[in-house]
Amino acid sequence: EPGDADSKLLSILSQTDEFYAEQQRIAKAIRKGFLNMAKARQSLGRGSLTALDCRENVCAQFTIDAHTDCDDIWRRHSDTLNAPEEKALRRRGAGGNGKTNEDIQSVSEGAEDHNDPMLLFGGLVPPPMRRAGQEFTAAIEHIVTAANLAAKIIESEKELRDRSPNTQETDK
Repeated sequence: EPGDADSKLLSILSQTDEFYAEQQRIAKAIRKGFLNMAKARQSLGRGSLTALDCRENVCAQFTIDAHTDCDDIWRRHSDTLNAPEEKALRRRGAGGNGKTNEDIQSVSEGAEDHNDPMLLFGGLVPPPMRRAGQEFTAAIEHIVTAANLAAKIIESEKELRDRSPNTQETDK
């Protein structure tokens, strides 16, 4: 049993090392994301994107769900809960006051990223803004990985405490 406890302790230490490395990756990705956002704002100039350009209904692009039936407790999912809202073309002038959906539905069905904030810029998204979005997405991935590592560390620590009677006496 002493060899088993030692291997479990080494496992906890290696998982802790991975956890701290993941925290550094999170900090680096967030730092780079904010730096790229600042670069994009500087290159766009003042007032190029105002509150009037933003959507009224804001929703999360990704969600993180807990799963207890597998090794990784936390998983990131694209937000598929919000169905794309019905888009319609409006006829102007004497064409009538109805809406037509025939042409727009075929275009919107293929668009998976209907809530992509980069669409606010049209086709001219500044490259630093794209990089910022990629960095923040990478940060979310690192956060999920770190949360899974933390759960494994806690589970391993509980197993080690349950196996070792000496820790029961020293904790009191």
